[in-house]
Amino acid sequence: MAGLSDRLPQEIESFADEALALGLGAIGNISEALLTTVLTFYLLLDGDNIANSFFDRLPGKAGETVRRSLQKNFQNYFLGQLALSALVGTLITIAFVVLKVPYAMLFGLTVGIVSIIPFGDSVTFTLISLLLAAQDPGWGRGCSPSHWSLTN
Repeated sequence: MAGLSDRLPQEIESFADEALALGLGAIGNISEALLTTVLTFYLLLDGDNIANSFFDRLPGKAGETVRRSLQKNFQNYFLGQLALSALVGTLITIAFVVLKVPYAMLFGLTVGIVSIIPFGDSVTFTLISLLLAAQDPGWGRGCSPSHWSLTN
């Protein structure tokens, strides 16, 4: 009992410190999410005006040159992301079909579509893996090369 009464003030202080840190962390995360949401809507509503005022301040024809260059770069980036997501979706679907994963087409196409978003393919692939593991924990037991067979 003496040990408990000696440790109790330290435990209460430790708990209070952790609760304070948790509360401050939650407030920080909520304020960041709120700020991100407000700025996103503001930029969606007034993004053209902001961009125009920025490019109008550049000297001479540099504003128009920079604007065209940025538009071309973003278009090329999005086209590259679309091509990459189509390739990832196709290859993952083929791999899932070969491995006889349940719902291979659905899962492969989902990974392909979500891979347009940066890191979306990794997150989706992880969720699919966890979902399959939860559905049948023994599914991956025969994964050594000596058990591989395309005829089963």
